[in-house]
Amino acid sequence: MQLLKLPARPDPQANILCGWKRIATYLDMSVRSVQRYEKEQDLPVRRAIGKSRGAVMATMAEMDGWVSTRAAQRDSAWGERELLVGVEELRAGVNRMHDLLEQLQQLRLEMRHSRNEMLTSARALMVTALQQHRKAKSQRERVFGPSPLVIEAQPPNKESSAIAMR
Repeated sequence: MQLLKLPARPDPQANILCGWKRIATYLDMSVRSVQRYEKEQDLPVRRAIGKSRGAVMATMAEMDGWVSTRAAQRDSAWGERELLVGVEELRAGVNRMHDLLEQLQQLRLEMRHSRNEMLTSARALMVTALQQHRKAKSQRERVFGPSPLVIEAQPPNKESSAIAMR
């Protein structure tokens, strides 16, 4: 008759961390950090019933679960913070773009107004110059008489072109 071997039970004491130093060593942190994490970030440690201070203990599985949950929360919070920063930067950029667009429209209006003023001034100058020219011409004609006709050059005749070629 053959005896069945039962699997060996794992030693429950091997998975239990007793004291702040062992917990800190397991998490690779200082004792002070582990104590602070118990208060601020709900590090799962156990105390004797009715004791708020004193000896603590925790299981490795609880510590591993806390570390993985904390890492996931940190990554999630970091991602949300980056997203919020990105949204704020985007809003600021859109607001700046709207401001620049308003400035551009204002500059276009000013430029149109300046162009119209310039054209009006140029027209007025041309009218004034033409009036002064006509006035000067009429004064000249009164003093010197009508201006002579401009004699246009006549095409050369055959004799004068033959002489010039010799």
